[in-house]
Amino acid sequence: MSKIDVNGINLWYESHGSGTRTIVFLHAFAVTSKMWDFQIPALVEAGFKVICVDLRGHGQSSTLTGPCTLLDLANDIHQLINKLALQKVSLVGLSTGGRVATKLALTYPEDLSELVLVSTKSEPALDIRNELKELSAIALGGDVSSAVKQFYNNHYQRFIDVAPKLIEQMLSTWNNSNRDGFIGVAEAITGMGSLTSRIHELKMQTLSIAGQLDPSCQPFLAWYERSIVNCRGIIIPGAGHFVNVEQPALFNEALISFLNDQK
Repeated sequence: MSKIDVNGINLWYESHGSGTRTIVFLHAFAVTSKMWDFQIPALVEAGFKVICVDLRGHGQSSTLTGPCTLLDLANDIHQLINKLALQKVSLVGLSTGGRVATKLALTYPEDLSELVLVSTKSEPALDIRNELKELSAIALGGDVSSAVKQFYNNHYQRFIDVAPKLIEQMLSTWNNSNRDGFIGVAEAITGMGSLTSRIHELKMQTLSIAGQLDPSCQPFLAWYERSIVNCRGIIIPGAGHFVNVEQPALFNEALISFLNDQK
């Protein structure tokens, strides 16, 4: 467990394994890198080095006061990759993490060997913009843990049902010290520009994964398959938004198979 200074913040990351190929995992909004706990053992056993990162203002990473952009979040990861001398990595992002991964892949394609977009949309989160404004006001008023809990209850119920102890652990990381992280990243994902028209620019080997029970993400998976020249799409049965938590064995099998095909 370590922290590294990037863009004026301390970015927390955890490294596992000693493989020659590195996977960097980026988590969803308002959770932490702990959401990837179901992947780490399988990927280390498969011979990969695994790095899980807390996005700015989430988990054990610090943040800056004021708004941030999707590019700021991508630049954080770009600097981490450079400062750790990781060279080309397999970048895996889910939801908000997938938006960050997409922005990084478009801005710094030289950082990536493979791109994996899980439950990822290439559009701003306009469907929850008003909700996030209301929850940000609650956080700004001094009750960030209540704001996060409300967001979990509204959107992460399947995650709560499958891994309640993990949800409790992640919820416990939220307090007024990382209030600006919640507010800033909420602004980044609702205020980002559309990336959909640029998806065709991605040239690296790409895997897109969506859950069978998460229909809002499936049209984006289909778009990525059509638009990215080297893209494979997979629908995981019996899974919603957090595919990796709800169906970890199927998710791990799909991810490892895709990465091994790139050797």
